[in-house]
Amino acid sequence: MLEEIPQYFDPLSIEREISVYWKENDIMQKSFERNRGKERFSFLEGPPTANGPPHVGHAETRAMKDLFLRYKTMKGFYINPRIAGWDCHGLPVEIEVEKSLGIKNKSEIEKMGIAKFNKLCKESVFKYVKQWEEVSNRLGYWVDYRNAYITMDDKYIESEWWALKELYNRGLLFKDFRISPYCPRCGTTLSTHEVAQGYREIEDYSIYVKFHVEGRDEYFVAWTTTPWTLPANEYLVVNPDLSYILVEHKGLKLWMAEERAPSIIKDYLVLERRSGKELIGTKYEQLIPFLKLKTGLYVVGGDFVTKDDGSGIVHAAPAFGADDYSVMKRENGELYITVNESGKISLESPWEGMDVQSASDEIIKYLKTSGKLLKTEKATHSYPFCWRCGTRLIYYPVESWFIGVSRARDKIVQLNKTINWKPDYIRDGRFGNFLEEGKDWALSRNRFWGTPLPVWTCKNGHIFVPGSKKELLDRSSSIPDDFDLHRPKVDEIQIRCKDCGEMMKREPYPIDTWFDSGSAFFAQFHYPFENQQAFFENHPVDFISEAIDQTRGWFYSLHVISSLVFGKPAFRNVVVMEFVLNSQGEKMSKSRGDKVNPIELIDKMGTDALRLFFFEGPPWKPKRFSEDAAVDFSRKLLGTIYNSYFLFSTNARLDGWTPGKEKITNSLDRWMLESTNRCISLVTEHLDNYEPHLALDQIMELSMELSQWYLRLSRDRFWSNTINEDKRSSYYVTYYSLLSIVKMLAPFAPYFSDYIFSKMTGEESVHLSDFPEATGYDETLLDEMHIVKGIVETGRRIRQKNGLILRRPVREIVITSGKYEEIVKKYGELIAKELNAKIIRIDSIDKYLTRKFELNKKVAGKKFGKDLEAAEIEFEREDRQAEFQVSGEVQILGNTIRKEDVLVEERLVGNYVSDPESGNEVLVSTDIDRELYLEGMAREIVRRIQSMRKDADLKYTDRIYVSVKGDNEIEETMRSYQKYILESTQAAIKNDIKGMSKTWNVSDHTIIIELEKA
Repeated sequence: MLEEIPQYFDPLSIEREISVYWKENDIMQKSFERNRGKERFSFLEGPPTANGPPHVGHAETRAMKDLFLRYKTMKGFYINPRIAGWDCHGLPVEIEVEKSLGIKNKSEIEKMGIAKFNKLCKESVFKYVKQWEEVSNRLGYWVDYRNAYITMDDKYIESEWWALKELYNRGLLFKDFRISPYCPRCGTTLSTHEVAQGYREIEDYSIYVKFHVEGRDEYFVAWTTTPWTLPANEYLVVNPDLSYILVEHKGLKLWMAEERAPSIIKDYLVLERRSGKELIGTKYEQLIPFLKLKTGLYVVGGDFVTKDDGSGIVHAAPAFGADDYSVMKRENGELYITVNESGKISLESPWEGMDVQSASDEIIKYLKTSGKLLKTEKATHSYPFCWRCGTRLIYYPVESWFIGVSRARDKIVQLNKTINWKPDYIRDGRFGNFLEEGKDWALSRNRFWGTPLPVWTCKNGHIFVPGSKKELLDRSSSIPDDFDLHRPKVDEIQIRCKDCGEMMKREPYPIDTWFDSGSAFFAQFHYPFENQQAFFENHPVDFISEAIDQTRGWFYSLHVISSLVFGKPAFRNVVVMEFVLNSQGEKMSKSRGDKVNPIELIDKMGTDALRLFFFEGPPWKPKRFSEDAAVDFSRKLLGTIYNSYFLFSTNARLDGWTPGKEKITNSLDRWMLESTNRCISLVTEHLDNYEPHLALDQIMELSMELSQWYLRLSRDRFWSNTINEDKRSSYYVTYYSLLSIVKMLAPFAPYFSDYIFSKMTGEESVHLSDFPEATGYDETLLDEMHIVKGIVETGRRIRQKNGLILRRPVREIVITSGKYEEIVKKYGELIAKELNAKIIRIDSIDKYLTRKFELNKKVAGKKFGKDLEAAEIEFEREDRQAEFQVSGEVQILGNTIRKEDVLVEERLVGNYVSDPESGNEVLVSTDIDRELYLEGMAREIVRRIQSMRKDADLKYTDRIYVSVKGDNEIEETMRSYQKYILESTQAAIKNDIKGMSKTWNVSDHTIIIELEKA
C-alpha cells in the first residue's frame, strides 16, 4: 500500500528521519554486504590528513565517490574493501605542530628532541577526525571508518619498505648529490611533483649586470632574477650556435646575443659579431669579489642558453642551479656554497646572515653603486613556493635518495594511456605532459616525522635495505623498548655489515609523504605479507576520484609506484574534479571569510541539495558556489518529484489502488513508459561512462515530463469518480516512472530517494535495491511525442507573447505545416487539451497570409540605376504583384525581377496570431465568443478557490463548501459552469458559510468567494 506523505516538502525533516532510520537499521552495513560473492568492483579512498578540518572541496570529492559506490552497489557489484584512509606523515603534520609550539625552524626541533616532537606529531594526526567522520556521515558517504587504513601503522610502513627494496634491487632506488628544489624554512628538499603544486605568479626584479672582460675595455651582459646567487658566480654560459655582438652604447662596449640586443638597449652601434663558440674560453673579472675562487671566471658553452629571454649570456652559480652544476662538473670546477640550509647568506660579506630575498635587494644596491648594474626591470613570472608552508623555494645542493623515474619514463607514459580519465584531456595534457618530463623522484626528506627510509650504510659504502620489519630485527643486535618504525627508535637500530664487519647506521631520513599515500593500493592490505588474494582482486583499482591538484600529487604517486613496482597502472578509471569557487569565481579563502563549513551548509540547506549542486554540471569544470542557486535546483528537482508522488499517492490511496502491472490503454501512457525506459538506458550509459552530470540531466528531464506533461494530462483521469481500466493504467505508469526516477536518483540524493522509495514500496531501503533495467524503448513513439511537445511549446509561447492566458480557452489552433498532418490526426486531442483550444486542424498557411513585395533597393538598384523609382512604382501594381507571387519573377522596364531582388512583408489575415520565428507553423485564434469568455471566467474562479484552499492549509483531498457571488456575468458563469467548478475544486455550494472570505478582482469583475471545510 502506498504511504501518505505531508502535503509540503520539508527536505531537512526528511533527512533527519532517514538518518535515524539508517542508523537504527544498520542500512550502511547491509549495503556493504548485499552483493558478497558477486562480481567485484574496487575502490580506493584518497587519504586526507585529519590534523585540519574538512572544507567544502572535501565534501565535493566525498559526494562524487559515494555516488559511484552507491551506483555500482545497486548494479550488483561487491565492493570490498570499502574503507576510509588517513594520511599521517610529513610536512602537513609537522608544520601544524610547529605552529602550535611557535617553532620557526628545524634547529628548534632538534633542540627539543626528535622523540618529543614526533610524539606530538602522532598525537595531532587525528585532531579533527571526528569532524571528518561527521562530514562524511552527514553527506551519506558510506565507507568503513572502523577499519580505515592508517599510513603510520607499522604494517602499512612495512609494505612500503617491501616496495622500496624491490625498487632498490632493480636499480631504481639510489643516492645522489644534486641541485634540488629546497624549502629553507622546512629545511628539506621537495620532489618535482610537490614543486609543481606550489607555483605562483609573482613580480620580481630582473637585472642585467656587466662582467668586465679581462684585459679589455669590454663587458659581458648577463641577466638574472636571483641576484643573491651572483656572489657565487663561477662561469658565464653562451650558446655556441647563437650570434653575439659587441655594441657601443653610451660609451660602453657590451657583449650580448644579437637577437636580444633590441630588447635590452636602444641606440647602439654594432662593433663586432662572433658566434658563441668563438667566445668560449674568454676570461672575465669576478663580479663580486668576496668569494675566493680557485676555478672558473671564463666563458663556457651550454645548449640550455636560449634567445627567448635575458641577454643570451647566463651567469652560472653551480650550487644553485641544475644546469649550472652540470657545467661545473664538465669543467672540473669546485662547488662554492654561499647560502646555508636556512636560506641565509653564509659568505663573509656585507650580506652575511641575511635571507636570500633580503640579500637580493642589497646586492642590487651594491651593483648600482659599484657601476656594475646595466639595467633593472620588474618582471612577472611563475615561481615555486613550498606546497605546505608557502615559503619561496630555492635550488640547493643536497645529497638525497632518488627513485629513478627517468629510467622507466616510457613505460610510465605508456601505462597512463590505458587509463580512462574523466575528462580525457587530462590524460594526455596536464597529467601526461608531466609524466613525459620523467624527472627522478627526490624521495628522502631532511625532516623527522614520516616513514623512515629503510637504508642502512657503513663507512665503507656498503648498503643494506630491509624489505620487512622482521628482516631488520633479525639483523639487529638489540631492539629498543617500545620499538616502532619511526624516528628516533628506528635510528637506534645498528647492524653489523656482512661485507666488512663494520657497524651500519640508518640513513637519517624519512621519505616523501606522497610515497605513503601512493602506496595505499597495496599497503592497505599489508601486501605481500598478508591478503595477497585480496590485493590481486583489487589491482588495478577500478575507480578513484579526487580534485585536479592531485594530478601532481596522489594520482602521480599512485601511478609511478604501481608502474615501477608492479608494471601495471594503479587504477582503471579516474574522475578529476575542479575546485569549488566563491560566487565571484575566486578560490575560497579563510582570510576573506568565504570558506564554507560543510556541516553548517548541510544544516541550512540539506545534504541532498549540496550533493546535487556538485553533480549539476561537469565535475571537471570549476563551480561557483551559491547557496540560493543550489537550493533552487534541489527544490526544482526534488520538490517536483515530491509533489508528483503526493498527487499520485493521494488519488491512488483514495481508490484503494495497489501497485501491480496494468494493461496500457492509450498512447500517452505508452509514451511515458517508453520515455522512462529511454531515460533508464541513458542514465545507465552516462554513469557507466563516469559522466554524472549528464545522467542527472536525464533524470531532471524525465521528472519534468512526468510532472508537467504526463500528470497534467492525466489529472482528469485521476479525479474521475470511477476506478476503471484507463485510470488503473495511468496509476501503473505513474508508479513505474516515479519508482524508476527514485531509484536512478538514489546515488545522487540518497536521503530523499530512500524516503520516497519507502513510502512507495514499504521495502527496507532503496540502497538495498537494484538499479532499474531498461527494457528497450520505441523511438518512433518518442519522436512523435517530441514533435507534439514542440507544437505545444510553440502554441504556449504564442499565447504568452500575445496575452492569451492559458487558463482561458481559445476557439481553434491551426497547424499550417502539412508534415504534421499525421501527428495532428493521432494526437490532435492531446494538443488541443494542452493548449486549451476547442478545435485543432491542419490548413495551408496561404489562406492566412497576405504578402506584399517591394524591390530591395540595394540589389535592384544595380539593375535599374536612375530608373529605380519608376521600377518601384511599376512593381507595386496589383497585377504585377500577383504575377510575381505566382511565377516568382516578372519583367519590368526591360529587366527581370527575381526573388533575390525582392523583400517580402507577410501579414496574418483575420484574428490569428503566430510566431514568425518558427515559420508560422502554429496559428492561434483570438476570437473569443460569449461561451469561451464564460468558460474562461469559470477557470479563473477555480484558480481563486484553489488558492484559498491552500491559504486555509487544507489537504488536497479535503472536501469544501463554497459560495461565489458577483455581478450578472459571474452569476451567469456559475449557472453555466457550476458543475465544472465544483468538480474541479471538490466542493459543494453552501450559502451560509462561516469560514474564510476573500474578494477578488478578475478582468474588472468583483468576485466574493467564501470557503470552509466540509
